[in-house]
Amino acid sequence: MKNLLTIAGSDSSGGAGIQADLKTFAANGGYGMSVITAVTAQNTTGVSAVHNIPPESVRAQIDAVFNDINVDGVKIGMLSTADIANAVADAMEVYKPRILIVDPVMVSTSGSKLLSDEAVEVMLTFVKENEGNHKYDQSVSTFIAEIYDKLSDEKKNEAMDLMGDTLTTEL
Repeated sequence: MKNLLTIAGSDSSGGAGIQADLKTFAANGGYGMSVITAVTAQNTTGVSAVHNIPPESVRAQIDAVFNDINVDGVKIGMLSTADIANAVADAMEVYKPRILIVDPVMVSTSGSKLLSDEAVEVMLTFVKENEGNHKYDQSVSTFIAEIYDKLSDEKKNEAMDLMGDTLTTEL
């Protein structure tokens, strides 16, 4: 049985986020663990509230899991803010999980924005700096393409400067 950690937001309707990841892990024979980055009030029609967990609490959750349990893989979902994204990126630098899937949620199915522009920049930097250090999944390509499509023209130019050949190859 693989020990799998999801780092994401909580979806009160159970259709996404931590709840969906844990169901997926269990359905595939994995032991699911979670680090909650945000608590959302949402249902099938929309997101009515988001409470971001303080970055220090997010990091403490990550440390608690890694310091006790052998983590076989990590899936990163909703990060919301740059401070949360930095806390998660810093922890991944320390723990260096063998498998890391970067698939942060930018917009909910109902259209609510769930990832700040600053958090996008943090994750782009993290992916670029750690390219080749983890077993990346196709979701990294999806993440990069989704981010790029949502950026303003000015931000697209900044992303091209930051990501260089990686971004060009992915698009």
